[in-house]
Amino acid sequence: MNEFEQIWKIYQESFPKDEKRNLSLQKQILKNPNYHIIPFYKENILVGFMATWELDKFIFIEHYAMDKRYRGQGYGEKFLRDFLQKTSKRIVLEVEKPETSIAKRRIQFYQRLGFYCNPFDYVQPSYEQDQQPVPLLLMTYPDPISKEIFQHIKDKLYREVYGTSLFFLKVRRIKNRNKKGEL
Repeated sequence: MNEFEQIWKIYQESFPKDEKRNLSLQKQILKNPNYHIIPFYKENILVGFMATWELDKFIFIEHYAMDKRYRGQGYGEKFLRDFLQKTSKRIVLEVEKPETSIAKRRIQFYQRLGFYCNPFDYVQPSYEQDQQPVPLLLMTYPDPISKEIFQHIKDKLYREVYGTSLFFLKVRRIKNRNKKGEL
């Protein structure tokens, strides 16, 4: 199995349907010069990866996952710490709202590494037409952000990362309004 196939397997196992792309769309995104997949190795074994977007004044971590065989062994923390030390840009990532024990633990993991959970309403647009938008929170490193900076980041993510996805969000809103008899 080549490196991309291994990463794709981790990706498929780590994220719910509404929080990931299909293979065809993922291959298109790989051509974007601002998008990077960073594999993590331990003794020549792929243990995880990070998918990032290099955007004007910040780096967006879109996906971060460890192979399920290596979770809970400190690799995720080590690799993220190393990444954070190598950049001077603000780091942004999305997390689920703290409504489950897993979501709470995930937020605490990032907070231990210096991330801040920002209190602003945020929705990840759906990647594809048959997927649902996901209400999430934005976490930032090394400091919290103002409402104005949040809006800039949100606009940039919607335009650069989810550009085609916003079409599905708008279509869904129009359909929902029409079902209610609204124009």
